[in-house]
Amino acid sequence: MTTFLVTSGQTLSGVTLASGDTEAVLFGGTATSTIINGGFQDDAGTATNTTINGGYQFVESGGTASNTTVYSGAEQLVMSGGTAAGTTINSGSIEIIESRGTATGAIINGGQQYVNSGGVASNRRSTAAYRLCRWAALREIRRCTVAKSS
Repeated sequence: MTTFLVTSGQTLSGVTLASGDTEAVLFGGTATSTIINGGFQDDAGTATNTTINGGYQFVESGGTASNTTVYSGAEQLVMSGGTAAGTTINSGSIEIIESRGTATGAIINGGQQYVNSGGVASNRRSTAAYRLCRWAALREIRRCTVAKSS
């Protein structure tokens, strides 16, 4: 279990996170080309070109994740105040946008995008049919629609 800490003004490139590993990107820090193989990235700074093969990426308030690719069994969670741009959501993977979180330009390639009440998802594109689900408060009610391929 290794922890990588990226502080303000620092850039960390090409890290691979195995199961149990953590990368914490603080405000003002930048992580590029991280590969997550069962680990966890907590992003309150800037994360670009991340690949999630298994595990999680949390985009915290003030954090930005761009050009993330999410594969089967992996998740990207966009928290309140966080922004994800250009995420590719492949089959078996999930992107969750919490209230006041923002996702723009997602490419839904067989995966699922969940938008909680108050979350924003815009300019999404799909390469296959996908499910868009909106949760009401506390996730007790879920409304889903199936969108056709574009």
